[in-house]
Amino acid sequence: MRKIISCFLFFSFIFAEDSFLDIPSSEPENNIDIQTEKNTSFTAYDRELIEDTVARYVNDMMHQKKKPRYQRQPGSFTLPLKKGHVYIEGEYLFWKPYAVIPYAIRKQTFPLSNGNFDNFQVSRVADVSLKANSGYRAKLGFYLPSPTWYLDVEYTQLYAQGVDSVDSQGRGSATAFSPVEELVDIQVPWAAYAPATDSNGPYEVNAKQRMGIKIIDADLAKTFITRSCFTFDPFISFRYARITLGTRIDFKEFQDDNLVSGAFPPYGTNHIDLNNNFLGYGLRAGFKLNWALGNSGFEVFGKGAFSSLVGTFYLRNRNDLNRATNDPAQVNGTSTAAYKFADMQNSFQLVLGLLWGATFYHKCYLGIKAGYEMNTWPEFIKSLNFDTTNAEIYGGYVAWNRKLAMQGLIASIKLDF
Repeated sequence: MRKIISCFLFFSFIFAEDSFLDIPSSEPENNIDIQTEKNTSFTAYDRELIEDTVARYVNDMMHQKKKPRYQRQPGSFTLPLKKGHVYIEGEYLFWKPYAVIPYAIRKQTFPLSNGNFDNFQVSRVADVSLKANSGYRAKLGFYLPSPTWYLDVEYTQLYAQGVDSVDSQGRGSATAFSPVEELVDIQVPWAAYAPATDSNGPYEVNAKQRMGIKIIDADLAKTFITRSCFTFDPFISFRYARITLGTRIDFKEFQDDNLVSGAFPPYGTNHIDLNNNFLGYGLRAGFKLNWALGNSGFEVFGKGAFSSLVGTFYLRNRNDLNRATNDPAQVNGTSTAAYKFADMQNSFQLVLGLLWGATFYHKCYLGIKAGYEMNTWPEFIKSLNFDTTNAEIYGGYVAWNRKLAMQGLIASIKLDF
């Protein structure tokens, strides 16, 4: 249509000039040649100017490039600059991990009026609570030549640890010669060596637990922009993960039931190491959401993702016994149960928060965000459990599956240029 209108205007101007030349002149005959020469010179110049203008306009219309369907909107955290090429983002993590592994069972038995200890028992399952700790996430991103496509690589790292202990203060034998108000017994479910016959089990148990994660994600994403200041970014990525979870348990035993803690050197010590390590890689998929709150620069953001990784899982239960006795039947010993197998681990991620951003000189964008993030690995813990029915060492074990989770605050700064 534009081309037809342009051609119509061009020929209209030409015909208008020709009709202008045919108008009779009222000047004398002796001035006809001079006037005609002047009009002819003016008309040629005017026609040349019009032809050149229309030709350039038609040429521009014919060679005009098609505009992209989506354009980057300045001020958005997802695509802040129309001509942005690279962006970097640093994120601070303050997360509390959850990895429940019981290390001891403390049983309190209260006597009846006749001195029996039947049916009055209170048990406490002791486990280590990992403390909230700081971590970080670093990200480097690139905008692809096609509008609204981008690629980024991010690295996440977090370490955490916790300690806990239980004891059996005031334990002893309930007899007429040595009455006690209660009887305390401690069991260690992961011990390969049961307590000796002349010992009543450990009187003190200390546990320390450590966790570490290292994750690399390479994401390919595309932004879909709507008319209501809402953006939707689906993405797919490659993930590499290395997760370690270790628990150290140390307990001491008494030589005689009538001894209380601190009254006599311990009869023996026992040390247990429980290790759960996973190394795997696979795919992750999810989406990001951004909703701009007017022109204030603030945006509500969210993220959800699911990953499925295939790799190698390493289990180990090492038990070291050291008894301070001359009894030849009770010697020092070490028992180790190790298991290495191919495993698949799934994880879920959920992020929600608020951000603010602004563009400076149309060349740089600064974005600041803060929010909450949760990550869950439903069946990560697979510790080995020894059979402790007696004092012998058994090679049998049972699987004990539990989840690994972490949640907490996030805060980040992003630069786009």
